[in-house]
Amino acid sequence: MKNSLNIFTGTVFTGILLFWMVNVIFLINIPSTLFPQHFVLPLGTLVSVILFTGYFRKIFNISLGKSIFVIVSILLLLAGSLGFAGLFYDYSFDGQWYHQQTVIQLANGWNIFETRLPEEVNGAVWINHYAKSPYLFQAAIYSFTGKIETAKGLNILLAGSSFLLLLAYLKTYTRLSWISVIGISALTASNPVVFSQLFTFLIDGIVSSLLLIFVLFLFYYHQTKSSVFLWALFFTGTLTLNAKFTAAAYLAVICFLYLLYILVKENRIQTVKIIGVFSIMTLLGVAGMGYHPYVQNTVEKGHPFFPIAGKNKMDIAKAHTSPDFNAKSRFSKFAISLFSRTETKSITFFEPEPKTPFTFTAREMYCASDPQVRVGGMGVLFSGIFLVTLLLAFVYLIFSFTLDTPRMLTLGVIILGIFATIFINPEPWWARYIAQIWWFPVLMIIECMQDNRRFFRGAAYALILLMVVNQGIFLLQSKNRITEANAAISNALELLKQNQKVEVSFRMMQSNKIRLQEAGIVFNEVKPDSSASFIGFPNSDTQYRIIK
Repeated sequence: MKNSLNIFTGTVFTGILLFWMVNVIFLINIPSTLFPQHFVLPLGTLVSVILFTGYFRKIFNISLGKSIFVIVSILLLLAGSLGFAGLFYDYSFDGQWYHQQTVIQLANGWNIFETRLPEEVNGAVWINHYAKSPYLFQAAIYSFTGKIETAKGLNILLAGSSFLLLLAYLKTYTRLSWISVIGISALTASNPVVFSQLFTFLIDGIVSSLLLIFVLFLFYYHQTKSSVFLWALFFTGTLTLNAKFTAAAYLAVICFLYLLYILVKENRIQTVKIIGVFSIMTLLGVAGMGYHPYVQNTVEKGHPFFPIAGKNKMDIAKAHTSPDFNAKSRFSKFAISLFSRTETKSITFFEPEPKTPFTFTAREMYCASDPQVRVGGMGVLFSGIFLVTLLLAFVYLIFSFTLDTPRMLTLGVIILGIFATIFINPEPWWARYIAQIWWFPVLMIIECMQDNRRFFRGAAYALILLMVVNQGIFLLQSKNRITEANAAISNALELLKQNQKVEVSFRMMQSNKIRLQEAGIVFNEVKPDSSASFIGFPNSDTQYRIIK
C-alpha cells in the first residue's frame, strides 16, 4: 500500500519536475534559439524522466521497475490532458483576449528578454509585463502539437496532480477510508475556480492547483523531513512565483507562517534547512526564472509588479467596480461578495444583491459556472457553507483545545494561513483571486471526520453533503455552458469553411486567427466595422461576414 502511495507522489513530483524543466529549457532557448520550439516539450520530458529514474526515485524509495510505472503514468496523464483539452474551445473573454495571445507570441519566437510587443497587439501591456511560467509550458505544448487548444492541458495536468497528491497524503497520514479519501480529494481538486477554468487559458485555476500542491509538499516535508520534498518545494515554489503576481504574495504568506511555526516547534537544523530552501527558491524564482518579469519590470517601470503596482499602475479593480464599492475595505468587499447573489456582471454597472444563505435562483445557477464570475463566485450554496464551517471551526477548537492543545494550535495556524492568503489580496471579493477559501470547509471536514465524537463526525458529513450539492449544481451548469459554447463555435467554424469569401474583424480576440487557420478557413482580415452585415463570432467580440 505504502509503495503504491509513493508511486502517486512520485508521479506528481515528476509532473512538477517536467513543468519546471520545460520552463527552464524554454527560457534558455529564447535568446539563443539553439533548436526549434517544438523540441522543448520532448526535451524537457526526456530530461525529467532521466532525472527521476536516475536520482529522485531512490529518495522516494521506488524501485527501478516501479519507476517505469511512474514514468508511464505521468506520460499518460500528460497525453490524456492534452488530448482532452484539445476537444474543447476556450470560451472565456480574457482567455481569448490576452492569455492565449501570450502563448501564441511565445510559440512564434517572441524574445521576452529583448523586445516588447507593440501596442497594436491587444493586451500588450499585460502580455509584456506579467509572469509567465504557465504560458511557457503552454507555448511548448502548442509548438509541439500545432493545436492551440491542446495547450490548455496544463490545467487538467495540475488539477489531476493535486488530486493524486492529496489522495496519497490523506491515505498516508489520516484514518480516513479509501472512499472518504477519494471523495474529499476529488472535491478539493475540482473547486469551482479550477473546474470553471479547466478548458480555458485563464490561469487562476492553475494558481490554485499549484498552491495546493506546494502546501501538500510542505506537509509531506513536515512529516518526513525527506530531502526529496525540499526539491519538490523548490520546483513547485519557483513555478508558483512565476505563475501570477498574486500567487507570489500567497506563497510568501504560506512560507512566512510556516517559518514562524517551525521556529517554535522544530530543531535548529531543520529550521536552517527550510529557510535555505525558501531563500534559494525566492532568489532563483525572482532573479533567475523570474528575471522576466520581476527584474525587468523593476528596471524598466520601477516596480516588480507593474502594471498592477508602481508609479503608473493600472487599477484593474476600478474597471470592474463602482466608486462606492471600490472605496470599501477588503474585508467589507469580501463579506458583500460572499453573501450576495452570484452574478457575472461587472460591479461597475450594478450593486451586489444580498441574499439569504442556502437560497438561490436559476440565474445564479447559470452565472456560477462562468469562468470569470464576479460576486458570489464559489457556488450558490457557499455563503451558507462558509457560515456553517466558521461555526464548526469555532466550536471544534473550543471543545478540543484542552484535549489536544498542540494539534488545535496547528489547526489554528493552518486556518490563519488560509485567511491570510485571502486578505493579503486587496480585492478578495472576486472568487477567482481567492480559490483557496475552498480549503477551509475541506480542512474542517478532514479534521472532524477523524474525531471520535459523534456530533463532530455528523457535522463533517453534513458539510460534505452541502459541498457535494453545491458542486453538483455547479458541475451541471458548467457542463451545459461548455457544451453550448463548443456547439456554437463549431457551427460557426463549419459555416465559414463552406464559404469562399469571408471577411473577419478580430477586434480584441486576435488569437481567433489561429482558430480559423487551424480549421482551414480562408479569410480576409478587415478593420472593425459597425455595419449590420457583420455577425458576432460566438463567445467573442470577433465579427465576420460572408461575401456572396
